[in-house]
Amino acid sequence: MYRSFYFILAITFIACNPKTIPAKNKSVAAVSIYKVYKLDSNEVKETGIDFSTIPNLRKAEGVYMKGMIGITDRQEDMATISREIYKKHNKSDDLIFIWSSKPLRHEYPNVRAYILFAIRPDHQPSLDTLNSHFLNVTRFWDHETFEPGILIHYTEDGKQLLKKLTSDESFRNIPVAYVFDGAVWDLRRFRSQYHKSLSFYRFDIAEDAKILAEAINKKI
Repeated sequence: MYRSFYFILAITFIACNPKTIPAKNKSVAAVSIYKVYKLDSNEVKETGIDFSTIPNLRKAEGVYMKGMIGITDRQEDMATISREIYKKHNKSDDLIFIWSSKPLRHEYPNVRAYILFAIRPDHQPSLDTLNSHFLNVTRFWDHETFEPGILIHYTEDGKQLLKKLTSDESFRNIPVAYVFDGAVWDLRRFRSQYHKSLSFYRFDIAEDAKILAEAINKKI
């Protein structure tokens, strides 16, 4: 009971955090998929931003959060960092920076941190189209590991596009951000569940997956 209560609070907490992604680049889907760029990628380098000069944003390395640009420990630093980034970078057709408050469970399991990712929604037409075909989400159990998770479902046109994307070598296993209500909820490789839906794992108990699925579907 208490676990479910805290999980709902966590969802609300993420939804209420300041967002750095401009409204015009937000997807209307309750769950959106964006391509994520690493700090040393050409796309990030082209912005010309020296992230080492951004106050309170420190570099962080991690296997789990491969797409992170930087990390900060305090929520109040987020607004300051966002202002500094936009002061140095205000081109709407370049990278968009978006926050996550998800703990670094694998590298720092006891630390809640605020993580900055870089995405480029204006240059991912296939993923934007996929987002526009979002239908709903359901809870499921992996048939091999029995791990609880969520399946992101799409319309028939969306299913065909997902099948096409997962057969495209340029999209297979690319890092993508799962964005829920304007904030990054998770970062994974681009993989589908039998070419009909996208799978979303990392739940400790099945009840957590059910709660999040219900919260997402209420956004539709």
